[in-house]
Amino acid sequence: MPPPDAPAARGSRRDGRARWAVPAATSAVTAAVTAGAVFGTAAALDGRDGGPHRAPSAAGRPAATAPAATAPAAPGTLFTKVASVCPLVDPATARRLAPDPEIEMTPAESGAEAACEWSSQARSHPGQLRSVRVSVGVYTAADGVAGAQAARGAYEVESETAGDAGGGPTVQDGTTFRPLSVRRLPGLGDKAFASAEQQTGRYGGTTSVTVVVLLRNAVVKVAFQGSDNPRGAPSTTTVPIDPAPFRPVVEQAAREAVTALTRCVDCRI
Repeated sequence: MPPPDAPAARGSRRDGRARWAVPAATSAVTAAVTAGAVFGTAAALDGRDGGPHRAPSAAGRPAATAPAATAPAAPGTLFTKVASVCPLVDPATARRLAPDPEIEMTPAESGAEAACEWSSQARSHPGQLRSVRVSVGVYTAADGVAGAQAARGAYEVESETAGDAGGGPTVQDGTTFRPLSVRRLPGLGDKAFASAEQQTGRYGGTTSVTVVVLLRNAVVKVAFQGSDNPRGAPSTTTVPIDPAPFRPVVEQAAREAVTALTRCVDCRI
C-alpha cells in the first residue's frame, strides 16, 4: 500500500480515511439519498447468483472474466446486480492509468457498492503512485422509494459536492483541496460529470480525476489518483501531477464501464 503519510484526499473530508485505501460505499451519499435506499445485492465473483462471497486480491492478472451473455438493454431497463466490476473496463485502459497494477476486487456485500481497483505502487514504478477505482452502486426499491429515484439522489449528491468545490480552495486538517475543473459529459449514461482536483499538505500532494455517471438505477464512478515522488521511494514528499493526460483516459474507462453494464444481460431485470 502507499506511504501512510500520503496526503488526504477529497473523500477524506467525509469519512476521514486516506484516499489510497480501498473505500467502502460512501455512507454520506447513502444517508443523503434516503434511509431506505440500498445497493442491490451483488452476485458471486464467479458468476453465480446468491449471497455475498469474498474474493482474494489478485496481483498483476485479470480479476475475472466478462459476462458471457451480452445484448443492448431496452430503455428504462433496471439493473439488479453486478457480478464483478473488473471486467467492465478494458485491462489496457486500466493499465494506462495504473501501469503494472495490483488488482483489488470488492464484491457488493453489507450494503457496499461493488468495485475494482488497479493500483501501481512505487515498488514497480519508482517515484510514481497511480490508482484507479471503478465502482458500481445498484439501487433497488425500498420503503416506497424507487431504485432509479434513489440512484438519481445519490448522483446529485456527488454532483453537488463537486460543484461546491468550484468556489475555490478549502482547507481541512492541514490539507488544501484545490478544485481544477468540473464539467458535464453529455451523451454518457443518463447524466454524467467529470471533475479534477489537487490536494497538498504537510507531506506533499496528489491529483484526483473523477467521472460519475447516472445510469437508470445505478451510479458508476471512476476515480483516478496520482502523484510523483521526485526523490524516489521511500521519500515521504509527493507532488501533484498534471491531470490533462489522464482526463480522457478516465472518461474512456467510464464509457467502457457504462457500455459493458448496458449490454450485460445477467445484470438487469
